[in-house]
Amino acid sequence: MDDDKYVHQMRQETDKNMQREREVMDNNLKLERATVDRMRKEEHAAMEQMMTAERAAVDQRLKHFHDDMDLKLKKERKDLDRTIQLERGKMEFNIMQAHANRDLILRQERKDMDHKAKMDQIRLEGNMMQDRIVQLKRGKMDVNTMQARADMERKLQQDRSDLDYKAKMEDILMDGSMMQDLASTGTKVVVMQFIVHVDYELSHVPHAYHNGRPGMTTIVEPGKVDWQLMEKNLRCQGYKGKADLYYIKPGCVPPEGMDMCEEDIYSCGYKDIGKRDMGEYGSSPKRKKLADNNSKKALDFGSSDEPLQ
Repeated sequence: MDDDKYVHQMRQETDKNMQREREVMDNNLKLERATVDRMRKEEHAAMEQMMTAERAAVDQRLKHFHDDMDLKLKKERKDLDRTIQLERGKMEFNIMQAHANRDLILRQERKDMDHKAKMDQIRLEGNMMQDRIVQLKRGKMDVNTMQARADMERKLQQDRSDLDYKAKMEDILMDGSMMQDLASTGTKVVVMQFIVHVDYELSHVPHAYHNGRPGMTTIVEPGKVDWQLMEKNLRCQGYKGKADLYYIKPGCVPPEGMDMCEEDIYSCGYKDIGKRDMGEYGSSPKRKKLADNNSKKALDFGSSDEPLQ
């Protein structure tokens, strides 16, 4: 009996020890499992944070790329629109200039034909008048009187000079009419016209020119009138840059839409005082108003400071 009791007690002690060990092992296992779970959660949170940061960085790079592409496309579209606009402007200007040149050629041909017809009529009338004068003089003149013959010769010479002067006046007046027609066409490419007169004298009356028919040139240029461009266009017409370039009034204001280098450059009655004003659109001469009663109204781009008298 005592042995059985002892064995039973030992078995109970063993069971208690095993139960305690099992509980210790269970607690250790729970702690280890909790530690592993916590580490997994921390790793998962760190991975999520890293993926979120990487995703944000990728989104930022994509946004920058899209913004750069948008700016590039907008710039290319703007440059393309500007190029198209410039090409369209050049094409429109070339068309306008071609039309203006064609109209100028046709108008010149018509003026030449009218002038030729007038000159032929003047010559015919002159020849008929000379024939009548000769017949009248021969009928009335005493052939033996040398004085009468000399008077007749002087009269014929005077009539011939008058006819030559009338023909020259028709030629000069035709040039003035051409200038007025050019100014009244309304075209936007004819900027201004100049008479280059190299005799240092000027008058608004055409027959006051001492060296006969003056030369004429037309400057065709859109927008602002550049001084150097004007001089370059007029050099071949005899302009020397020393008080021998005059702007003759064409008869009207510039066409609507034409922007001159100075608002009064198309007007008669202004004289250049030889100073240059370097402005936004290049060098252009300063001008001062001449007296209204001045008989020689024009623009003098010379170096003299005194008004033309």
